[in-house]
Amino acid sequence: DIIPSSKIKVCCYNLKLNADIYGNRTNGPLINSGSASSFTTAYHPRIDPDFFDRTFTAQRQCCSVGLCGHFHTKSPMPVTRFSARLAQLWGDPHLDTMDGKQYTFNGLGEYLLFSGSDGQSRMVIQGRTSLVQGSNATVLSSVVFGYYDMDGTLLTRVQVSLSGNVLDYLLNGVEDITGQINALTNQTQFYAPNGNVLFTTAQGEVFASFANDVAIGVRAVIGSTTNLVASSYTFPESYRNQESTTGLLGNFNENPNDDLASRDGTVTLPTNSSERNIYFMVGQTYAISDAESLFTYPEGQGTAHFSFPNHVPPFSDEIPLEQFSLEARNRCQGSIVCLYDSLETGDVDLGVQTELQREEFEQLQAMAANTPPLVTAEDTINARLGETVLYPFTVNDTGDTVSVTTTFGVLIPPANNETSGVYQLQFVVPDGTFQVQIQAQDSHGETTQLNPLVVVCSCLNSEPCFPLLPGQDGGSLNFVNASCNCS
Repeated sequence: DIIPSSKIKVCCYNLKLNADIYGNRTNGPLINSGSASSFTTAYHPRIDPDFFDRTFTAQRQCCSVGLCGHFHTKSPMPVTRFSARLAQLWGDPHLDTMDGKQYTFNGLGEYLLFSGSDGQSRMVIQGRTSLVQGSNATVLSSVVFGYYDMDGTLLTRVQVSLSGNVLDYLLNGVEDITGQINALTNQTQFYAPNGNVLFTTAQGEVFASFANDVAIGVRAVIGSTTNLVASSYTFPESYRNQESTTGLLGNFNENPNDDLASRDGTVTLPTNSSERNIYFMVGQTYAISDAESLFTYPEGQGTAHFSFPNHVPPFSDEIPLEQFSLEARNRCQGSIVCLYDSLETGDVDLGVQTELQREEFEQLQAMAANTPPLVTAEDTINARLGETVLYPFTVNDTGDTVSVTTTFGVLIPPANNETSGVYQLQFVVPDGTFQVQIQAQDSHGETTQLNPLVVVCSCLNSEPCFPLLPGQDGGSLNFVNASCNCS
């Protein structure tokens, strides 16, 4: 996971604990203790080709001589996952801004979706809409994204266009990379040789990840009679509260109440404004000109061939309920976006897909906002055979409830009966090997695992044990039976 300041988080998970309904192994809890724990490092894989060797070598060397704790003071366990903000354009077109405002804009033409800078680079995203056959409603049919350096030089441009029921991909206006994209699987990736962009795919969506940590997902949505492009956007926190941020996807300042603002800033509509006012007073101000367009056109064409400023679409908040078909009302179950898209496209299947995408996006927003519990403790438990051990550890997940379990010993919860706070693990050291594994799970199912190294001295008559040798670790159980020092 990429995080700001040219650092990365190395997130390590226990792969043995979770399996999906088909029996395939999936990511278990986040590990944040011991030699297999997660950490943050200053090395960045995009600028340091020896990234993995250097980071993991350093971690192994420290942990092999019992200095895992020291290593993690320099490269601490990340408190949260990569912090990002999501936005999307979907359906007939509906928009979810970066600050969480949802609205509908049915302009017909080419529009600025996003323009902003993080102080080191600039990102511009533009979208093109087309008429639905037999209707005045519109759908997204093409999107283009440009990545600039701070000097204003366009480094990479990717255009994605709907062609029938498939997507075509054009790199830097000249290179057709559709074949390479279509060949992607969930286990492969494609790094564009002439651009700072990496392509991957998952669950039918293609993702373009840029060197500034902006990620854009596109998919073709296929209905019974209408097809369209749906696009999602992930922006890192470095784009938040930047004065240069503008576009139909909002301004990313944590305030959804000012997202319905005109391009020149002279108009800001309240969040409950009518679609008609949003269309004329806000949406149309983001129409782009030939000078700023990133689209590649057939020879002799430009924005004028795709833009229709006099177009007036239907507005869903002006349509009486009785105009919706009985099938749409039954299948949409009260969803306004489903009803509207069904009516305007004449395609109930597409309307249902629109509602499903809205629900999926809300789930993704909740996942992006959630962080796993933070569990902190000493990396090593040093104990003697037969003694009673009290091992304290702290669990913190502000605003959420946490369930804490252990595979060994007895848990003593915090004194205030809160789920966050200082716990203690109590156990009597037995004869033989054992494993201490503590797991904290929040209400969203996010888990963090604590797996301290256990070093047991079994010497008689209180004789001491030798310290661990360089390179000595606890193996799969993270357990060491220390050697007696009988001198």
